[in-house]
Amino acid sequence: MDQSPSQEKEDEKAPKVTSEESEAHGAVHDQRQTQHQDAKDLRAWRRWTALEKTQTILTFALCLTTALYTYFSYQQWQMMRASLTVSQRAYVGVHSLQMDLSSGQVLVMLENMGKVPAQDIKVSAHTSQEAEGKIRTSAHPTFEAGHTQLFPGTFKIQVPIPLKDFTPQEASNILTGRTTLYVAGKIQYGDGFGNPQTSDFAFRYVPPPHEGWTAIPIVTFAELQQTPPQKEGKGNEQ
Repeated sequence: MDQSPSQEKEDEKAPKVTSEESEAHGAVHDQRQTQHQDAKDLRAWRRWTALEKTQTILTFALCLTTALYTYFSYQQWQMMRASLTVSQRAYVGVHSLQMDLSSGQVLVMLENMGKVPAQDIKVSAHTSQEAEGKIRTSAHPTFEAGHTQLFPGTFKIQVPIPLKDFTPQEASNILTGRTTLYVAGKIQYGDGFGNPQTSDFAFRYVPPPHEGWTAIPIVTFAELQQTPPQKEGKGNEQ
């Protein structure tokens, strides 16, 4: 069908699009699509980054909570174990002492006042005899019970401590109070929970008529160093 003269004139007036303009228009369109896609990717990345941050914070909080729970549980277990050890372990000490002047020795009776058997018992002791301001001290070999355990209860372990160079005259002097006899030592043992323990003792013999043994203070060298020296009294100045 033939076009009318008016249509032909309108076609002549319409702008003609060249190939360069078409390519430029396509490039602009592609660029806009790319920018739009980049914006979508950026929003998605931001959402993912926020999610990762939240997950990281929650994971860190969970790890911190677990670590704190583990720490406090361990501390509580340590306290319970220490409390159990204190309340249930073996406690070995001196039950009594017996003077045997006929054989020239002192018998130290050990007892376990705890709730589990004590093992690896060792006793090191020495005796001192004081007369007229002079003191003679004698150390004695360490007594070792070996694999023998001391169970709680009424049974006692007897540890003999011989008096060196003991004579009948020494016995008479001790009984009359002219010589003062001291017995001191250290008890080492295992408390039943794998811990080594130590008990120190020191006693002075009291002769008849109130025969017995009285405990005396035990002072270590470190404690002596901390003791302030006594000041000597000054005489009246003329």
